[in-house]
Amino acid sequence: MESVSNCNRQIENLQEKIKFLYHADKYDLTIKQCISLLEYEPNDYNGLYYMAISYENLKLLDKAITIALYLAEKNPDMGQPYQICAHIYINLKDYKKAVEYARKAIELDPYYGESYYTLSFALDKLGGEENIKKAVKLIDKAMEIEPENSVYHMHACGLYYDIGECYRAKQEGKKAIEIDVEHAGAYLNYGCVLIGLGELHESLECFYEALKLNPNYKVPLDNIKVVKEYIENPKKYYKALEKKFFENDLKINSDSESFIILAKIYIENEDYKSAYEVFMKYFNINPHAIERHLKYIGMFYEKDAFSEVKLYLKALREKNPHEKEIVRYIKEVDKTIRKLKIEKIKEKIESVLIDKMTCLEVWGSSGNSK
Repeated sequence: MESVSNCNRQIENLQEKIKFLYHADKYDLTIKQCISLLEYEPNDYNGLYYMAISYENLKLLDKAITIALYLAEKNPDMGQPYQICAHIYINLKDYKKAVEYARKAIELDPYYGESYYTLSFALDKLGGEENIKKAVKLIDKAMEIEPENSVYHMHACGLYYDIGECYRAKQEGKKAIEIDVEHAGAYLNYGCVLIGLGELHESLECFYEALKLNPNYKVPLDNIKVVKEYIENPKKYYKALEKKFFENDLKINSDSESFIILAKIYIENEDYKSAYEVFMKYFNINPHAIERHLKYIGMFYEKDAFSEVKLYLKALREKNPHEKEIVRYIKEVDKTIRKLKIEKIKEKIESVLIDKMTCLEVWGSSGNSK
């Protein structure tokens, strides 16, 4: 009886040591203690679990997946072993296997946020519009389960940016930093989103902060160089934005409206011609999105850029000749332009009359002086 008690104490001590060593990043020592524990209990969950993830951290992935698969085999009703397998398969770049095991993990334990994150990550890596849209829903679920997990928000930041939802990406990036102010990757992701939103100087601050937190991080240095080039050469920056919005965002997410960001930059600089060209590029892709195009026309209307308004409406009507809403809008624009013309004529008449009255007053004044 005493030997059994001693054996149990030995097992408990080994389990405590293993946890301590693992969280101290001593992966080699963790594995040694796991081997000792498994001599007492060949199928001990903690021994197999910490051995698998220690091998993964040491990049010994073949050993890691062998142990993880054995752990899943011995615990077929638990979700976590399947999630570990999925995570290792991601590092092995076998994303289809990762998807398979992450789905099984969710099936067994639908309240474990890490499995949703892992499946989201794997689908994102597989690529394609449908997979990425699923990845977004999955990371939303992970954040719902664990709202204070900075890694989830950081991943969401990247996903939303990739599908052209830059303002939501900004929100998630900001949240990731609020949760973990010392995570260099969070600042890096957030800085990339700010580039896409036209906030170049703010993005530089993020990249410098990422570099400060991790001086060996090469990516922030590269991004700093790129952003400085954009600041010095805005045309190069605008071309980069256009490429992202039209060659990436719309291909991944056909509903993306991220190109409006570039149009807004042009409109703020009163470069209505360039803004119009951006909208025409989208118009050529999707000429029948009447509601959207009328919204874009409204951006010119608010700035009294009536030349662009009329050109846009003409193109829209040619492609959609039977749409009554376009005809109504054209009538409204014509009415506004006529009103503005009348107001300008009145201003000119009043100006002329004032000039004449001033002349008469001066003439009358000089006559009186005689």
